[in-house]
Order: sequence, then C-alpha cells, then structure tokens
Amino acid sequence: MLSRCTLVLALLAGAASSATAQADTAHGPHVVEIAAPVNRTWDTLVSLLATKWQFTTKTVNKESGLLETDAMAMQSWNRRQKEWASPCASLLWTAAFTFLVRGDSTHSAVTITPIFTGWNNAYRNAYPCESTHRWEGQLGTDLKTAAEARVRK
Repeated sequence: MLSRCTLVLALLAGAASSATAQADTAHGPHVVEIAAPVNRTWDTLVSLLATKWQFTTKTVNKESGLLETDAMAMQSWNRRQKEWASPCASLLWTAAFTFLVRGDSTHSAVTITPIFTGWNNAYRNAYPCESTHRWEGQLGTDLKTAAEARVRK
C-alpha cells in the first residue's frame, strides 16, 4: 500500500507532466459543426453563456469570433459536473472556456477549449487538470441544438 506522501507525490507528478498545456491537448479541442449561419451561432452562444450556462465573459470579439469566459469556481457544482475534469474531481477547482466561432451564411463551426485548474490547499499551488471531454460535448450539443432550432423557425 502506498503511503499518503507517495500517493500525493505521484498525483503531483502526473499533474506536472500535463502542465505543458492549459487544456487537454491529447485529443485536441472539441469542434462542433452547426447547420446555422455564423451570426446565428454567435448570438446563440452569447445567449446560452448568459442564461443556461451562467458564465461571465472576459473577452467578446464577434469580428474575430473569439469569446473567452472568466474562470468560475466549481466547488459548489454537482458530482456529474465535477467528473468533467481529472484529477480535479474532488478538489477545489475552476473552469474557463475559450470559444472560436467560424463560418458563413449557411454553416458554422465552434471550437471549444476548456481550461480546468485545480487547487491543492495543502501545498498552496494550482495545477492544470485534463478534460474528460464530457463538458465540451454537452456544451456543443446544447449550442448545436439551440442554433439549428433558431434557423428552422
């Protein structure tokens, strides 16, 4: 059986090995293809961020298609939401997202890149957490469904 110190060091070593990127780059960012004009997709994204997802934004530049959210504390979120980043599942952590919207008058694509950061109270340090890709998938599904539904109206 591993001692507690050995286990903590192993976890920190694992976190350090993935520290070269803020987001999980093993599988790349999540890209959502949407059958809706880029302007409609952008408006839907901004609306969902403010209402359903309740994230605040720090960068909003429609011309470039870039939208970044502020980091949001996850300690009060439910168990399912906490399973969306590893090894942050049971620790105090934050989530932020970068969205890049591209497209034309009939089609758009949104690249969703998460930035999950864990905090270790015992060592007073922050470390990057890898995405399990569940959250980006859910955000992408919500966005695609809402943007395409607005086109059909």
